[in-house]
Amino acid sequence: MSDHRLRDLLEDRVAEIATADLVDGAWERAHAVRRRRAAVTASVVVAAVVGTTGVVVGTNGGHDPAPPAGSPTSTSTSPSPEVHSGPKAHRAGSYGGADVWWAPAPAQEWELPPLTGTPLPPVVDLSPGRPAWPGGMAAVGIVQLWGDDPGRVVVIGSDGASYTLDTSRLDPVADGGGNQRPPVTQASLAPDGLHAFFVQERSLEVYDVVAGSWASIPTARWAAEGASWDSDGLIEVPVLTSDAGRKRLFSASGEDRGTTLDPTRTIVLADGDDPYGRASWGSGGWWAGSLYLAGPLETDDGTYRSIDAVAVVDGTLSGRPFAADMVLAMRPWSGDDARWKQCCPVLGWADNRTVLFESRWAGAAILAWRIGTPYVYRVSDIGGWTPGEESFVASFAVAGR
Repeated sequence: MSDHRLRDLLEDRVAEIATADLVDGAWERAHAVRRRRAAVTASVVVAAVVGTTGVVVGTNGGHDPAPPAGSPTSTSTSPSPEVHSGPKAHRAGSYGGADVWWAPAPAQEWELPPLTGTPLPPVVDLSPGRPAWPGGMAAVGIVQLWGDDPGRVVVIGSDGASYTLDTSRLDPVADGGGNQRPPVTQASLAPDGLHAFFVQERSLEVYDVVAGSWASIPTARWAAEGASWDSDGLIEVPVLTSDAGRKRLFSASGEDRGTTLDPTRTIVLADGDDPYGRASWGSGGWWAGSLYLAGPLETDDGTYRSIDAVAVVDGTLSGRPFAADMVLAMRPWSGDDARWKQCCPVLGWADNRTVLFESRWAGAAILAWRIGTPYVYRVSDIGGWTPGEESFVASFAVAGR
């Protein structure tokens, strides 16, 4: 993706945020649900450890309690549909040869049953005044707030707590229109949670999360915007020439490891579809990514265009193009219930059939979808920020890549 396109996408996001209304009612609902959920959380075992593969599904408030620790369900590697008592996705139509499932409405996300046992905490706390990042452990997430300008950077440790990271060494980064953009991207955190990179106009600044040290990697102007981590823990930086797909490789400490020809593989189902975020391979051979679908998509209550979706490909089928087998589509909503543009970047996998993704709106959360089924779960509430005044960009290190 070109630097011009990336900056255009950022402007789209900021434009979307600037018109968002304050959603007092939704925020009050969030607090009510969190209070109900707090009572349930005490009855389940939360394995908030990097690399955890066991997944536990607890019921939401007012329903049967979660099974005790040590029961077959509590040690299962897959969420159990028997305890899913909340809103569900429904199957309707197809798009580009893929089966379409329609996600629950944003306002229904408060009532989704919780999914625990992932490395992610039940609440991602972005509020100001967090203690300084202590180092000495891996991170499961790194998030940057911004309003008119990029704001604080929050690190979510493998202990589930939130910390503030001092990024005073970083320079402001302006886009082509003179607006500032955050140096954190959705690809910033390494899959193992041990390093994170920050985009600068002519460099990548790489932070050793455990040791608390920095390294600097000089780049061509704007090339850092397209940086990503590969499966070997190296940073790929696009070479901005006519040689499409060629990338320069760097270690996390800044050592130049040469170049590689690694064209970006994306899921596109129809003309006009626009992939975003980073794709994630699951341990079961599935591959997931996020798309802005051009449409049209037919369903039981009308025709939709220009919507977001999580698309999933069966990567075990050799020799086939990267055409999705199924998508979880996000029906358009308005007002308090409107998801943002590029609402739903894929984060990774809870297990080999359950994909994790963000739902970005005033009641932001991390959700999970048991692919090919109606079952959607709530993994983490994202709180401590002010909808209508602030937005955020996040990068997470969870199972899969």
